Amino acid sequence: TWGGVERPPRRRMVPSVGLQLLSPPCTPSILLPQTMPEMTEKAPLKKQHRKKNRETHNAVERHRKKKINAGINRIGELIPCSAALKQSKNMILDQAYKYITEMKKQNDELLLNGGNNEQGE
Repeated sequence: TWGGVERPPRRRMVPSVGLQLLSPPCTPSILLPQTMPEMTEKAPLKKQHRKKNRETHNAVERHRKKKINAGINRIGELIPCSAALKQSKNMILDQAYKYITEMKKQNDELLLNGGNNEQGE
């Protein structure tokens, strides 16, 4: 308000953008779209660009997952387990943890015994 009298919103044109700006006192500015032919021409290009980015990201993600799976399968080949069981990724990682922990324990015992193979004597 101005001196107790409410003023109507001021309107002005923004020539470079082709939008009308409404700016009443104490409220945020609102941009109203007018006819903008350049926006309709750019929309399909923007959509194509987004699609290409998504396809690229998906391809990168597939490659990353393929490498992870190959690594887990290589670890699964090194871990002793029943050949009759089909190993899941979770099973392979769990067995790898147990195997590595056991090997580390045996290695530490060998280092403490000075390389002797005597156990529990």
